[in-house]
Amino acid sequence: MPIVYLHGVAIRDQSDVPTITSFLRQHVAPAISPDPTEADRVRVFTAFWGRDAVSFAWNHASLPLVKDPDLDSEEDMPSRAIRLLKPRKSTKSGDDPDDFTSLVWSLSADQLSSVLSTALRQLELTGDEFASQATALDAAVRDMMPEGGASKVDAALLDRIATRAGQLFASIVRRESDGRGKSAVARSGVSLSPVTEMAKRALRSASGELSVLSTRIVLRWRPAIDAILTNFFGDVFVYLSKRGDPNAPGAIITDFLDVLLEAARTKPGEPLVVLSHSMGGQIVYDCITYYIPRNAKYSKIKIDFWVTAGSQVGLFEEMKLFKLSDPAIRAPKKVPLSRAHLGRWYNVWDPHDILSYTAEPIFAGVDDERFESNLPVHLAHFGYLASPAFYHRLGEKISNEKAL
Repeated sequence: MPIVYLHGVAIRDQSDVPTITSFLRQHVAPAISPDPTEADRVRVFTAFWGRDAVSFAWNHASLPLVKDPDLDSEEDMPSRAIRLLKPRKSTKSGDDPDDFTSLVWSLSADQLSSVLSTALRQLELTGDEFASQATALDAAVRDMMPEGGASKVDAALLDRIATRAGQLFASIVRRESDGRGKSAVARSGVSLSPVTEMAKRALRSASGELSVLSTRIVLRWRPAIDAILTNFFGDVFVYLSKRGDPNAPGAIITDFLDVLLEAARTKPGEPLVVLSHSMGGQIVYDCITYYIPRNAKYSKIKIDFWVTAGSQVGLFEEMKLFKLSDPAIRAPKKVPLSRAHLGRWYNVWDPHDILSYTAEPIFAGVDDERFESNLPVHLAHFGYLASPAFYHRLGEKISNEKAL
């Protein structure tokens, strides 16, 4: 029962893989294993194509420079955004992070969990440590919030969640360690209050901190934003121009297909799950519809459950950019999906993620679902992968539909 993860654009290293792998093992593996107590048998593979993506001959020298004496020139854009989310000393009484008088949002458990896991990310934890603390926060949110969400999130609720998460953390680490045959070295009573302090500042009204954050990023940090956008479009252009034909597929295609083949051969006859993020969805779609059926080496591969998160598959089909796109199929018709190499397709999009698109209006037989992270727009696109709430929902989806 292997799981394959395929990343999206602008990824040039695999530093996030341990965290993603840990979340998949915690929340998805038990859902696809015949015996949840043997979920550690589920292997997780990663297909990495960043090495074959776009490179810039002048190292982004075409981007205009913006001088700002208030900013460290060596500080990258994500670090600057993170710094604005961190607590600062109050300069006036209205700056108290415990002052929630303007906060009237109605938040679901998934939304609050996503906000807290993003705040936790700022503590620079990685791998199992981040995943276990994020899972503890997620479980605490579900324990402490009323069913259906909260109409108001105040400091007291966040403090109760931090306390509960600290209590849950040791048991989560112990369970994960035991499942992999490792000795559990779990700290008891770990404090997660710094995370909730960050969240208190982040969860301001729309006219408050998040609005200021977005405005400052756009107006003052255009070069960093441009670098992200040019990497995004550059990776897309490289993929479209170099994906090749069935008998000679390009490097990005073979990066994925070779890992997919290895995963399928590891557990022959067992279900195969694929999670793709962003541009990874377009790569998977081209492979399912065009490359796999036409290449003898890969022709027996079938993806039983495919998850697209923050993808642009629907948008690419609207523009007829896939190898098998048929210009004659247009609204109100839908594109039929061959089931020869695909079982179920679950597409997840976030209204806060401006790079995510729906698929159900375009394709027949896709399960489209909204996942609202409540994260600011500059964090939402990668928010799925760092949110235990996303993997929790994915595990529930597979279990409830008995898709496998």
